[in-house]
Amino acid sequence: MKLNLNDKHIVVIGASGGIGLATTKMLLEEGAVVHATYRSGPKGLGDISSESLHLYALDVKDTEKIGEFIGSLPRVDGMVYASGITKDGLLLRYKEEDIDDVVSVNLKGAIVATKHALMKMRRTGGSIVLISSVVGITGNIGQSIYAATKSAMFGFIKSVALEMGRKNIRINAVAPGFVDTPMTKKLPDVVKEEYIKRCPLRRIAQPEEVASAIVFLLSDAASYITGEVLSVDGGSSVGI
Repeated sequence: MKLNLNDKHIVVIGASGGIGLATTKMLLEEGAVVHATYRSGPKGLGDISSESLHLYALDVKDTEKIGEFIGSLPRVDGMVYASGITKDGLLLRYKEEDIDDVVSVNLKGAIVATKHALMKMRRTGGSIVLISSVVGITGNIGQSIYAATKSAMFGFIKSVALEMGRKNIRINAVAPGFVDTPMTKKLPDVVKEEYIKRCPLRRIAQPEEVASAIVFLLSDAASYITGEVLSVDGGSSVGI
């Protein structure tokens, strides 16, 4: 299988931990030039020694800065939007500012980043991957706003795929289940144990297992795939 990512310029937004960090490392291994962003410090990115890695501080809630960042790059052949937050709680107890934060980071940031990436790709083609979630498929108690942002990505990528296919631009989403990341480490053990019981593979994923699906979708090996949601959830969404 030929991935053909040598010297491809790939943007990874939200690259400092978990899935974003694993994706960044895998892209570098495949020969890509990676433009990786972080919000509150480079964390694991700072341990990577590679001339092909370029780091940028970026808060995705500042949509003007997203445009400036992507517009400043020499070219963009691919983009991964891995930024995401969750503020769990029952909807009746949700504060409006919490709704705004989750929607801003998870959905609005992804839309704005996609728009600016498309502007860089429209003459050369490219591939975009948004990180959704199995929760966008199944829903989950206490995660109504998070689930809403992640399921909204499905309609978004399908619409963009229809608009941009003629420009040889592909866009897909990856919907992970529970992954061993800093975000899921904050969850109560009982929640994770219940997920494992429902997951056919009976375990939580490692970030690299999701990263491999992302890198595949960015590559030439997936050249005829667009507008799709690839679930990487150990089968947990099969028995909804």
